[in-house]
Amino acid sequence: MKLFFYCLILSVTTVSWGQNSGSPFIQIKFGSSQTLNSITQIVQDKYGFIWLATKSGLIKYDGYDHKLFVNDHLDSKSISGNFIRDIIEDKNGLIWVATDNNGISIYSHDSGNFTQISTGNLTSTANVWTIIEDNKYPGEIFWIGTTKGLIKFDYKNNRTEKILLSDPSASIVDLLEDSQGNLWIGTNHGLFIHNKIKEIKHFTSNGTTGSLGNNFIWKIYEDINSDIWMGTRLGGLNFFAKNDSSFITYTFENNSMPDNRILDITESKSYPGKLVLALWDSGLYLFDPRGKHSTNLISEAKFNNLDGLTLFKDKLGILWFGTEDNGVFFQNIYNDNFRLISGDFKSKQFSITSIVKTDDDILAGSTIGLFNITEDKLVPPKTSDIFPDEILMKNIQNIIRDKKGNLIIATFFNGLYVLSQDVQKKYRIIKRLLNTKTINASFIDSKNNLWVSAHSYGIYKYSDNFSLTKHYVQADSVFLRAIFTKTYEKSDGNILFGTTRFGYFEYSPLTDTFTQHKSKNNDNKTLNNNSVSSFLELNNGDLLIGTNGGGINFKKKSDEQFTYIKSDKWLMGDDIKSIIAEDQRIIWAGTDNGLLKIDMISGSIYNFNIEEGLPGLPFQDNTVFKDAGDIYLSVKNGLIKFSPSNLVMNEYSPKPIITQIKVLNKIYDNLINPYTKSEWDFDYPERTISFEITSLNYISSNDNQYMYRLYGINDEWQNLGNERILTFVNLVPGNYRLEFRSTNNDGLLSEEINDFTFNILPPFWMQWWFIVLIVVLILGVISFIVYIRFKSILQIEKLRTKIASDLHDEVGSSVSKISIIANLLKYESERTRLESKLDKLNVLSNEIVNSMNDVVWSIDARNDSVNDLIDYMKNFAITFAAEKDIEINFDTENLKPHFKIPLNYRQNIYMIFKETVNNAIKYSGSGMFDICIKFDGHTFGFRITDHGSGFGENKGRGHGLQNIKMRADSIKAKLLIIEENGITINLIVKIRK
Repeated sequence: MKLFFYCLILSVTTVSWGQNSGSPFIQIKFGSSQTLNSITQIVQDKYGFIWLATKSGLIKYDGYDHKLFVNDHLDSKSISGNFIRDIIEDKNGLIWVATDNNGISIYSHDSGNFTQISTGNLTSTANVWTIIEDNKYPGEIFWIGTTKGLIKFDYKNNRTEKILLSDPSASIVDLLEDSQGNLWIGTNHGLFIHNKIKEIKHFTSNGTTGSLGNNFIWKIYEDINSDIWMGTRLGGLNFFAKNDSSFITYTFENNSMPDNRILDITESKSYPGKLVLALWDSGLYLFDPRGKHSTNLISEAKFNNLDGLTLFKDKLGILWFGTEDNGVFFQNIYNDNFRLISGDFKSKQFSITSIVKTDDDILAGSTIGLFNITEDKLVPPKTSDIFPDEILMKNIQNIIRDKKGNLIIATFFNGLYVLSQDVQKKYRIIKRLLNTKTINASFIDSKNNLWVSAHSYGIYKYSDNFSLTKHYVQADSVFLRAIFTKTYEKSDGNILFGTTRFGYFEYSPLTDTFTQHKSKNNDNKTLNNNSVSSFLELNNGDLLIGTNGGGINFKKKSDEQFTYIKSDKWLMGDDIKSIIAEDQRIIWAGTDNGLLKIDMISGSIYNFNIEEGLPGLPFQDNTVFKDAGDIYLSVKNGLIKFSPSNLVMNEYSPKPIITQIKVLNKIYDNLINPYTKSEWDFDYPERTISFEITSLNYISSNDNQYMYRLYGINDEWQNLGNERILTFVNLVPGNYRLEFRSTNNDGLLSEEINDFTFNILPPFWMQWWFIVLIVVLILGVISFIVYIRFKSILQIEKLRTKIASDLHDEVGSSVSKISIIANLLKYESERTRLESKLDKLNVLSNEIVNSMNDVVWSIDARNDSVNDLIDYMKNFAITFAAEKDIEINFDTENLKPHFKIPLNYRQNIYMIFKETVNNAIKYSGSGMFDICIKFDGHTFGFRITDHGSGFGENKGRGHGLQNIKMRADSIKAKLLIIEENGITINLIVKIRK
């Protein structure tokens, strides 16, 4: 079973915005459940998480996702109940949760568990409505309000005390400890004030002036002036007058309140000197005690029936408003950043195509006619009083004003009008140009020449008196096919003409020629998109070109190459509609995805969108205007107006934290707090780790940006953008420190760097003990090899010694005999005796040759097989027996002829065999021998039976039998000698490689 039961609800968290920038609050709903969207209390913990008490559990919200904690009756570590009346965070960071009918639970970040506190029978049978922490003894003494009275709870010593009130049947609804240390107790039977010693005062409603407006007190609040206010169920707002302990009431009846049921009270720095009220039937209201009137703060039609439950101010001072059934609202600090300028004709679809300022007015041309911009509204001019009726309702593409004050109005179907203003400020048409043409764009250059592009007719140039100077149509007819979008004059006098399909054309007055600039594949000296919407030249001559689909193309004056500023780099839309400079550092661009603010020096970027109060999207092509610090840009059905110097920015950028660690199939998502341990250890198979990082900035949280660096891999900061999941794959064993920072939605970098230290433990084969074991094993193998080598050398030395011994034994005595006989020959004169000695010399020399042949054969590696050994043994026996005219029956059994027999075995087996056969032939007197040899791959044996006379008197006289036994012992062979019907000698030896 899990430590506690919870539900993750990720996809159903919704953020609702007002219809326009007049909405000062943003709505968040959690699924479709009404009880889950009944927010009874709100608190922000020490890490920055927002906790919301609901009628269906406890919600933990991080600006992106939320987690729901509910009761699991099988788990004692889950929350005790789902209907939650109150939550607080104490001095030690514990979350206290008061449930309606299941007592109190305490949540610990360190363990991720809930524990139930015991206050005896005082809360076990009562509903807990409110908890506060004692200001003098924080973390130790708590005051608990229940339906059965007031409890003083000593958490440190686990002692409870019931505080007796004069009305024991009163249910405690709210508690407040004021700045003087007095305890204010709101009940369903009036107000009690307790000095926390003995004195308790009781105030009730008796219907007279100066008494409470109602005995049911929902909320008690102390304002910044230390004045006490009370919200009641049906008695409106009550003010406590300290001088005479009387009450002043503000109700629906005296026109101060829209509703007499006030559930919460607070103040906000956004509304100095006023109170913010949560009203049960009327939503969120602002109350001015001086003027004694109230104002609805959420006035949109779809929120007319809001039921207010609770109010809260977070660390930034932003106001949160909990409702019945409609989730929670929080304050939109960007409410006044942007203003939508439109008119009373929202049913019509139109676009503002150009803006121009005259001596008296700011005029806006649109696809449905001409407007004045007056008091941030689009107002049609009065017909014929200022403008001729003929042009008021035209599809206006462009309005410009020349140096003489003339207005040139380009229309989509009816050519171009030139208007001049008379002394009565009335405009009249003085000339019409291209009156049957479709005008795309018009422009007046620095020499007061008028340039006009007409669809399918090319470009016309007029002088300052509107005489046609030249008509430009290129031979390849590109001008005839082009739709021109924007005309712009550079500081060098060249004029740029943007098109929708063919890039842009640059006109040179010096050569009176046009040069086309268009996109070429894989060529960064050209545009990346041929749909050009806007131009902007900086003071240093650098050029910005806005495109529809290719972002911003940036070209330095000193460089032929383009830099392409697209959405994958700057998180904007790639459709750039217009560009304007605030100054030579800050550039503003309207895009299909918001309003882009670019710092050309630092390279920083910020994209304002709906969440930052932008009331309309998308922006429209080309239309941008600047006047007295205000910037106007066209959006669908109107204009956006803003003052860059007055933009409200978010100045709160909290330290980011880790909200989840995922290793293999294990997920740590605050089941334990990752910072309670100084270091985390992960086993070698767990070396792929994912971290989820969150900056608890709730204002446009999707625009928070993240960066990290992992010491041990990369010490440089790496940007994640708005991606919060960070995964490291197959980390090598070692020690790591992960550091991360974040920016808020306005690009403000967090001052604090958070870090997380962890170790990837090496596998057993990389542990010191295993390495030592391997070293020992390698040393052992080397020692064994050395030992084997040394043993081999010893065996070779032993073999050499043995060969020498064999040569000495086999050859030495014969050589000595030859030497003696040779010396005797010098003294022998008789021929017969001389021949006899020479015969002996011949026999001895043959014996030496045979002995030498046996020794050489025994050490020759080519004779290692069983087959070679048996052949040699057979050859010797048959040859020797033939000299004595003896018959030999030679038999073999179970032979493995190709097996190898080590030298030592082979030599001794042969010498034993040779000695046995030699003795049998010399001494047995038999004319027939039986020899049987067998070898099964492990055991070698032979049996020789001579069928002779046995040992008789020769037994023990020679050294042959002793030699046989000695050799048998040297190879650990079993030698069996049987004297029966002759002599049988059995030899059995196990061959060890």
